[in-house]
Parts: sequence; structure tokens; C-alpha cells
Amino acid sequence: RIQFWKGFNFQDLKPVIPFLKKLGVDAIYSSPILKSTQGSTHGYDVTDFQQVNGELGGEEGLFDISNMVHSEGMKWIQDTVPNHMAVNNENIYLSDVYKFGRKSFYWNLFDFMNTPEFRNRIDLYILGDPYEEALNSGKISVVNPKNPCIKVYDQEFPMSETGLSMIKSISGGNVTNESLERINSDPAMIHSILIRQNYRIKYWKSGIEGTNYRRFFSVNSLIAIRTENTKYFALTMQKLLTLFQKGIVDGFRLDHIDGLYSPENFLLRFARGTGNAPVWVEKILTGSERLRKSWKTLGTTGYDFLYYCTYIFIDNSRRRELRDFYTRFSEMRKSPGQMIYENKKAYIRNSFSHEVNFLSHIFYDFFHEKIYGQDITYNKTREFIEELLMSFSIYRTYLTTGSRNPEDMRIMYETINLAGKRSGLKDVQKCMILMLDSAFMDGKALYCFQKLQQFIPATIAKSMEDRTFFQYNMIIALNEVGCLPEKFSVSRKSFHSYMKFRS
Repeated sequence: RIQFWKGFNFQDLKPVIPFLKKLGVDAIYSSPILKSTQGSTHGYDVTDFQQVNGELGGEEGLFDISNMVHSEGMKWIQDTVPNHMAVNNENIYLSDVYKFGRKSFYWNLFDFMNTPEFRNRIDLYILGDPYEEALNSGKISVVNPKNPCIKVYDQEFPMSETGLSMIKSISGGNVTNESLERINSDPAMIHSILIRQNYRIKYWKSGIEGTNYRRFFSVNSLIAIRTENTKYFALTMQKLLTLFQKGIVDGFRLDHIDGLYSPENFLLRFARGTGNAPVWVEKILTGSERLRKSWKTLGTTGYDFLYYCTYIFIDNSRRRELRDFYTRFSEMRKSPGQMIYENKKAYIRNSFSHEVNFLSHIFYDFFHEKIYGQDITYNKTREFIEELLMSFSIYRTYLTTGSRNPEDMRIMYETINLAGKRSGLKDVQKCMILMLDSAFMDGKALYCFQKLQQFIPATIAKSMEDRTFFQYNMIIALNEVGCLPEKFSVSRKSFHSYMKFRS
């Protein structure tokens, strides 16, 4: 895998290629190459899906290095980011939304969480100081009389049409440096302009609990996109599809496939666009879970392979002895399962509350369209949604239009029943079961479950990978993505069964 950034671009790879060839390398696996935030060291914070990143050498540089790789008999596998983009003033699609709001062509590209608190304004948690303090100290201002915009520290954000009208009115129709100076000398006037924008500038700490858009996990600087929409799929994927069609890239790795509304439908559309290009997906399978056969992919990026190759080397015969010793040594009385559950609860309540609010609203609204849901309160719904998210044992289910997978249905039913048992909210549990029964006959019901599914991965990843793995250290080899700390080993039979399945 090659990590490109401005400090190591396409040109810098050239002298390394002959060495890689001698090592027997047969494919380059490239980090994301589309335009991203200036200075990005990873490339997952895309700002323009239609351009190859100029900091890496642009399209011309990509063609050049790809030709060299191919001339040595190697392939080019391209990492791709279909789930999210950067939240900043460099994002060309967001900038249009900042300016035109709901009238922007790109408004529905972004996965906004439409709750009563949303009010069609994007929350930008970019202030290093509380709002009032930043406003009074001049860290927020109006600049550029020819094309007025909001300046926050060193970032400039487009002005909305209503905000611009107000500035022109204050300036007597002619915006000048002098009129902007008058505006900037009055924090109350700046505030009046700010509340007329299609975004809200906020203190970063107030965004810890969540935002009003779906994020990559709980990273406020990465906003999720809606590639399930045909026109936005074309917008975000066309450049990569074209690179494949031209023979510049030979295959793809799809990042965070579990964030998508329907991974199966996305993969089908991607396969049609490329003519069945080789595709691998970043998908975490737990335990004996298998990749869906209906997915148009050659397989995962290898977490499941790591799982089996790690567990097969652990001697199960000493399991009790080691656990007893670890318990005495660490004074850790909680099981890994208990720790994961408690960490889910802490994560959901401290960093995911806006997501829970959104899910609670859409489920509550659905309940109140039905006879059976009239007595369910919003607070009960919210409490149940919290418990439901804490009760999933896998990273995600895949209920989707036209795909009533028995395994997904079984997991969803079992998880709803477990959440009902844990919460004691039997009335909400009953409504959820009835709702699930009708999901494939009722588009609104299915939509609710599909949105729920998009939020499951974050709750498991952040509670297990980012917390429990740092707390429970009996065998640190098991503290790896794709592994389960509560599981000790796999049998030889299971190992060989998996290898046969993969072959």
C-alpha cells in the first residue's frame, strides 16, 4: 500500500517501483487520490470527486505513474471513499450548499438528519472559543466587499442570499471596505448576519454529542454523503469509473462499505459502471459471519482472514488457567461483553446523542401513523433506540429493498427482543416487531430500519476497538479490528472450513 500526500506524490514513487518489482510485488494499492483538504496526509477527506488531487501530481501525473507501474507488469488497486467528504470551505459541493441552502443542486448529496431542531442550517463546529467570545474578539468577520463572505479564523465561507441582502441594505446598496469595517465593529450586527446563513458557526466542544448531519463515526469534520441517489452516485464515482475504463486503475478497495444506505445496491451499480471491475470491500465480519453472496465483490480487505489466522494459534486447553490468572493480576471482574456493553452506553450518550435523536424521531413518527403505536411516547422510543443500538452483536445488518435476507431478519428480530428484555419497554418492543413484520410492504418502515443500520457500525467500533481493546488485555493479539476479546480461539475444523469458503 502506498500512502500518497504532498510530501510523497506520484513522482516520488517512480524510483521505488523497480525495487518493488524485484521484491515480487504484483500490485500497487494506492491511498485515495481525488482532491482532498489541502495538506491532507491520508486523502479520505475528499473535497472534489471530479478531480485528481493536484498536490499528488494531478491527472497527468497519475497517468504517468500508472503507465510506469503497468510497464513493470504490476496492477493498480485504487482506494475509494464512497461514504463521506470533508467539512470545510474547500468542499466545492458544500460551498454551494452554504450559499444557496436547500436550493442548491447538492443539498441532497449530504446526509442531513432532518429533526425539528435542524431548521435547514448546517452546524459547523469550527470555533476554538465559545461563540460569544469569538464574536466579540473579532475572530468572526465579514470580508471582501466585491464578494462578501464570512471569515472564521483563516477560513472563508460563502454568504447566503439573505445575508448578502442585509449587508447591501446596511451599506446603502454599495458594499465598501468602510461599510464592512462598520459591520465588523458591531458584534450584534455580525450576529444578525450570521443567523441569516445556511450554516451555524459553533464552538467545537458543543459538537461532541453530535451534529445535524450523519458523520463518519463521530468525526465532525467528515460529512456522510448519499450515493444511493443515482445522480449523486454518478457525480461522486464517475471520475474513478473513467480511470478504470481508460486502464489507469485495475481494481478498487471501497472504504467503509457499512456506512452506505445499501452496500449491495451500491456494489451492483458500481459493477455495472465498470463492467465488473475487481472490487474488495472494507467490511468487518465477526466470528462465523460470512460476506453476503449477493454482493458484487471479490471479498473483504482481510479482517476476517486476520481473525482466523490469529485465533488458530491460541491453545484453547489453557483458557481457564489464563483467564483466572488475568483476573487475579488485573483485578478485572467484568467480562469483555460487559465492558463492550457499558462502553456502547457511554459512547451513545456522550458522542452519539444527535444520531439517537434522529432515529428516535423517524421511528416515533412512524409509530404515530399506526393504530398500534398511538400510546408510545417519544421518550420511550428514544430509550428503546438507545438500548437497541447497544444490543447488536455484529457491525451491521443489510435489510434493503428487494432483499429479505433470512439471516438479517433473524438478527434484527433477536436484537429487538433483547433490547425489549433489557429495557423493560415491552410496548415499544411490540411496535418494533410489528413494524419489522411490515418492512418489506411499507417503504417508510424499511427506510427507518435502513437508517438505523447505518449507525450500528459506529457504536460497535467506537465501543470495542477504541475503548474495550485498551481496557481488556488478556491476549493483546486479540485486540485487533475483526477480533472478539470475549472469544478465545477457533477450532481447526472452523479454520479449514473458512479457508475452503474463501477458496
